[in-house]
Amino acid sequence: MQRIIRELALSLWRAELAADPAQPLRERLDGFSLAHAYAVQRAVSALREEAGARRVGWKVGLSSVEMLRRAGMQEPFWAPIYDSGQHGSGATLAVRRFIFPRVETEVALVLGADLDHRRVSLEEAQAAIAAVHPAFEIVDVRTTTRVLDALESTADSGWNAGFVLGPELPADGVDVSAVTARILEDYPGTAGQVGQASLLIGGGPVCCLQWLAERAHAARQPLRAGDIILSGTILPVLPLTPGTTITAEFTGLSDEPVTVSVSGR
Repeated sequence: MQRIIRELALSLWRAELAADPAQPLRERLDGFSLAHAYAVQRAVSALREEAGARRVGWKVGLSSVEMLRRAGMQEPFWAPIYDSGQHGSGATLAVRRFIFPRVETEVALVLGADLDHRRVSLEEAQAAIAAVHPAFEIVDVRTTTRVLDALESTADSGWNAGFVLGPELPADGVDVSAVTARILEDYPGTAGQVGQASLLIGGGPVCCLQWLAERAHAARQPLRAGDIILSGTILPVLPLTPGTTITAEFTGLSDEPVTVSVSGR
């Protein structure tokens, strides 16, 4: 089994480097399970770190009730994020580097304290947040799969291909569950849509952080001060195409609305 897991991880890693999709993992391993998916994810992470990337945090995927329902899953999944994929607001990304790049609108949390307990209360999770960012996650599917598949996504680094951080803002006094976001400039199909952080599992990003902290502790990869946490998308995913700029405006992160933007070329 270790040989097969290694082969699947290598296929994903090579697909990412070449921007050429691999065969879906389910077609190559009978009985592909969540345990297999996390094993492949760990193997891909090892390859990424061997290439020089440094883990800077984690993402939570399928972190809304609606996404869990659509995927037929009982709980979210989690995956590492790396400095090699970190960008500042206003970044322009070469679309050809990706296979099927899309953008998710998220609230990013920055930890000011470790969360290394078997059980983490909401109060402890809230107290550990030092700063927040308006953020985008860049997601990409490194196989020919084009449907929502939780196991494929878990294995494929949560489909994470990078992230974009807007301004860092202090978390003191911020109720992240009350944050909303909308896409500016009438991006096709987004007019009038408002994303609500309260629709994430348990009522908001703090609940996602609580869930993640307990899973990370159980996996002996506890959350540490300085970690960046992508808490889950609060708006429908958008394609990143050449010549396109996507800007999201967030309310509730500070006294005034704040934005994050990314462009494709």
